[in-house]
Amino acid sequence: MLGSDSFGDGMQDSPLDRLQAVARDAWADPVRSAHTAALAILEMLDGDWDRPDRKAVSDLRRRRADSPFILAVTDAVLGQEQNVGRTALLRILEQLDDPAWADEIGLRIAHRATLGVVSLGETTLAVLEAARGSGGTAATLFTDRRAIARGLTYLGMMVEVAPPEEAEAVLLPVAALVGSRMWTTARVADVALRTSLLEGEVVIVAHPLASLSPRNRADFRPAPILIDVKI
Repeated sequence: MLGSDSFGDGMQDSPLDRLQAVARDAWADPVRSAHTAALAILEMLDGDWDRPDRKAVSDLRRRRADSPFILAVTDAVLGQEQNVGRTALLRILEQLDDPAWADEIGLRIAHRATLGVVSLGETTLAVLEAARGSGGTAATLFTDRRAIARGLTYLGMMVEVAPPEEAEAVLLPVAALVGSRMWTTARVADVALRTSLLEGEVVIVAHPLASLSPRNRADFRPAPILIDVKI
């Protein structure tokens, strides 16, 4: 569950400890990291919200400028009055917990006979689970990596080791986006290009909080493995 603290026992760790853990762990699930950070900052806002608290949040934003989710969480409170920041942060927590975005994409792809899958990321799996739960889907999943094929078997759907771009639609996970500009891996971008050349559908898979505001775009520093593309 997202409400659990994946960085330790939240009843014992201080909010500052949890922010520091999020800052250190760049490989943790980004939604879980943002959830942990948001809850820690809420505790700070319920206190004095003094200079050390604000500095800790600023430091987190600087150290995790690779995460659109952390940028969104920190942007909600920095430079704001406590009550304004608290309200904005509660809205972000609601977005982090709301699966409606995945349900919407799942419904969109549920009727496809074949779906290309290029990763086992949390967002991709959330969409596939939504498609399966929307009344069922008979789609066969195409992936070109056996490790991904094995990881998909829990869904109870047919899985074939085949080029994902040969499917009717390909799920394209992106780490961040601004309009038509998106950040993903070179491999995923190549699959998207081949899908377009074969006139298949490219389905963008991204949590709403991956969309960067102008301020967050200015501060965003993508991980080295990401490239930006326009699709």
